[in-house]
Amino acid sequence: ADRAASQGLALSLVHGVVLTVAGIALMPAFLGMFTTSQAVIGLGTRYSNVAFSFTVMIMLGLVFEKLFQSVGAMKTTMASMLCGCVANILLDPVLIFIFHMGVQGAAVATVVGQVASFVVSVVYMPRFKTVQLHKNAFLLRAKTCGNIVVFGLSSFITQFAITIVMALTNN
Repeated sequence: ADRAASQGLALSLVHGVVLTVAGIALMPAFLGMFTTSQAVIGLGTRYSNVAFSFTVMIMLGLVFEKLFQSVGAMKTTMASMLCGCVANILLDPVLIFIFHMGVQGAAVATVVGQVASFVVSVVYMPRFKTVQLHKNAFLLRAKTCGNIVVFGLSSFITQFAITIVMALTNN
């Protein structure tokens, strides 16, 4: 379990970097598939650039959340998510209306909420006794990575299919 958790975090780090680069590079073209309005593409690109800039932390935060859930530490998961949600809810109107940041303010509020959840998880992790992260376990091994991919593949396919259906329905 320790090795799987450590390698899951390492894989999420790699995926986060890839998604950051791909998301920032491809978002204008992706948005162009749904609208011809340059104003909408501009707003969507500004929001996504802020959001994708923090993909690594968001991905790692999600791994911590699922790690805590998998061993029944639901109060930790709830506290982490609650901190993020409260930060987002409080910052949205402040950044959008008071600081006049518009869509970028909404993106910053979202990212700050996600980062807050990540920080709560990182702070709690040393007290987490069920699974321990070890430096030497972060070295990726094909067998462990293969097992992680197999377990996550069905969820990925389901989410991907939902996204495609929604995109087709809304287009």
